[in-house]
Amino acid sequence: MKFHQLPLGARFEWRNAVYRKIAPLKAANEADDEQKLVPRSAEVRRLSDDPEQRKATPPLPQALASEVVETAVWAFVDACRAGADTLQPPLDAEQRTQLAAAIELAAQQLLIRLATNAAAG
Repeated sequence: MKFHQLPLGARFEWRNAVYRKIAPLKAANEADDEQKLVPRSAEVRRLSDDPEQRKATPPLPQALASEVVETAVWAFVDACRAGADTLQPPLDAEQRTQLAAAIELAAQQLLIRLATNAAAG
């Protein structure tokens, strides 16, 4: 992912160090709080903000079977839908329908992008 795609406050890895995004072009090193300018185009790896989740999330392998990826994407869609049902205040029926459609469309577009990149690579 590119640096400019990270939200403010997000933790990420860049050049073998862990940073937190503090401004559109600035990041603070978690080890010493030193601030650096980071190019918008810098390739970074987003990290979890939850310390327990950071310990529990193993790195992804270089390659995954297409069935594994597709199953994971649709499980994520189901989790998003379930999470939407817990929002407060609750979404009305039209909002739930619109959100479900947007989530499904995003999942389909993701799978298409992955398939296109796999075919090209």
